[in-house]
This record gives sequence, C-alpha cells and structure tokens, in this order.
Amino acid sequence: FTFEAALAAFFCWILVIVTRTDFEHRLIPDRIVLPGAVLVATARTLDEPSLAWVLGGLGAGLALFLIVLAYPKGLGMGDVKLAVFMGAGLGLSVVVGLFLGFIAGAVPAVVLLVRHGRAARKQAIPLGPFLALGGVIALFAGDAILDWYLS
Repeated sequence: FTFEAALAAFFCWILVIVTRTDFEHRLIPDRIVLPGAVLVATARTLDEPSLAWVLGGLGAGLALFLIVLAYPKGLGMGDVKLAVFMGAGLGLSVVVGLFLGFIAGAVPAVVLLVRHGRAARKQAIPLGPFLALGGVIALFAGDAILDWYLS
C-alpha cells in the first residue's frame, strides 16, 4: 500500500461523498471539500513538490467561478469548491476531469431537452456527480489523455 494509493483512495472517497450528497440534497458540503482540498494539495506537494497542485486547484476554481458569474442559475458555489478540490488532487489533469465531467453532465441534459423541450430548462441536474466521474477518470488516465491530446 503506497502513499499514492492512499491518496487516490482518499480522493475517490471524497468524490463518492460528494456524489451522494449532491444527488440526494443538491448540496456539496464545504466541510468535506474545503478541508479535503487543503489536505490533498498538502499531501501532493509533500509527495511531489510542484506548484501544479495549488495552481490546478486555484485555476479550476476560478474557471468555474467565472461560469457561475456568467450563468448563476447553471452552477452553484459547491461546484466551484469541488473544482478546487479536484484541481488540488489532479494538478494540470483537472482540465481533463472538468471536460469529461461537463460532457458526462451534458448527456442527461440533452436527453431531458429532447424529451421535455423547453420545460426541461427548469429541471435541475446536479453537476457534482458528473464532475466526480470526470475526476476519477482523470485521476487514473488524465496524464495519458493530456499527453495524447497535446502530441
């Protein structure tokens, strides 16, 4: 059992909690993701000193915060804080996680639009579980996906 495996397990555990609470309560708990972001960024930096962990968290949070400012009904601040957590754990691979999360979240949104037309725009879909899915994929394959895309 390595430090990297323990950190990956912790990262996934937080994402499971976020998925469940966002599905059930439409809420991403600050008391889980904020301390988790600090712990993950600290652990990542101790294991592999780099600014990528902090910059990933801040960059991902800023990107989603700008989306919240532009479209406040579309995302909540919990999604922003989840992005900070994901960036702290994934570093630059957070780009992959967010992209895949948004793509995964678009699938049920499109299905709702097709089935219900304009009325579907009033139905809320929690984004957290889809971001969590993207985060897990990016945790295990994000570097490879980034390398493939950039080559």
